[in-house]
Amino acid sequence: AGTVVPGYGLPDSIRLGGGWVNTLGAVLMLAVGLHIMQTESVQRSGQELALRQAIRRQQFVLHLQAQVDASGRVVGAEALLRWQHPQRGLVMPGEFIETAEQSGLILPIGYWVLQSACQQLDAWRTDPVLSGLNLAVNTSALQFRQPSLVDQVVQLVERYAIAAGRLELELTESMLVHDLPDIVGKMNA
Repeated sequence: AGTVVPGYGLPDSIRLGGGWVNTLGAVLMLAVGLHIMQTESVQRSGQELALRQAIRRQQFVLHLQAQVDASGRVVGAEALLRWQHPQRGLVMPGEFIETAEQSGLILPIGYWVLQSACQQLDAWRTDPVLSGLNLAVNTSALQFRQPSLVDQVVQLVERYAIAAGRLELELTESMLVHDLPDIVGKMNA
């Protein structure tokens, strides 16, 4: 038989009080957690509504960043999306892209980016200095997974009569771990 080591026992009045303190602490932590979740949900809903309005009011703009080769010669540009918010001014994508992706609004925004890029390439076509430049656009994972993406790009290329090779679709590295054959097929198309 083993030896019983006597423990130190707290009086019931202290032990019961400590239980209440633990319970109260847990309830307070739960309330704080729920408040934070509700606040984030309200902010996300507000931003989603504002993004819907931005799409309707055409508040997005593309900024072009030059792409240069090793010798410093400009070979193209990258289209960078910005939100021209009426009160906040120029909003960077890091502040709204996640909400756009979670809400599905990235699809109409992404289509607008593709269309605007094709319009820009069309405008460059008649300029002897710019006509040979490529224009790269970032493509969201959700946009790229759309079965209609290839058709959308083909229709835009045909509508603006641009050289398809001048439009570059950029993918994030995380997209390459999903369904590589589908990605390769769409890029070839």
